Amino acid sequence: LQEAALRADLAYPTLSGLGLEFTFSLEADTDRISGALWWDDGTTLWQAQVEYDLPNTQLEVYARFAGMTPFAPGVVLTQLDQPANTLKFVVDALTGRYVRCILNDVLYDLSAYEAWRVGSLARATMNAYVYHYGVAPKNPVAYIDNVIVTQNEP
Repeated sequence: LQEAALRADLAYPTLSGLGLEFTFSLEADTDRISGALWWDDGTTLWQAQVEYDLPNTQLEVYARFAGMTPFAPGVVLTQLDQPANTLKFVVDALTGRYVRCILNDVLYDLSAYEAWRVGSLARATMNAYVYHYGVAPKNPVAYIDNVIVTQNEP
C-alpha cells in the first residue's frame, strides 16, 4: 500500500469528549482512509481510530484487544475527485471509550468499543492524524480538507 498522512501535534486537551472531523475524496485506487487521535494523559497512551475500507465497503474502529473491527458493513461512498464525504468520530478521553461516528450525516453508536491503550510516555500530549492508503503500486490523488479537532463534545 502507498500511504500518505497528515499529522498535527496539539496542545494537551481538556480530558473530555474529543472529536476529529474531516472531508475527503475517494479515488478509484484508494484502499482505505482513516482518522486517528492519540493522547497521553501522563499515565496511559490512548489511540482512537475510525477507518473507511473502500474494497470491503465498511467502516471499522480500532478497538482494544480486537484491532480494526468492522461496525458498519455495506457503506458505499461517493467517489469524486473533490471532497464529497465527511467523517467525524468522538471518543471520551476520560474513559477511553468511543462515543459515536458520523459519516455523511449517518450516525453510528460506538459506545460498545474501547480505544487501544498502552503505557504512558509520561508526558501530556495529543496528536491528530488523517491517513490515506492507496493500492500498491499506484499513487492516487486524495483530497482532504476541513480537518477539525474538537473537545468538550457531548
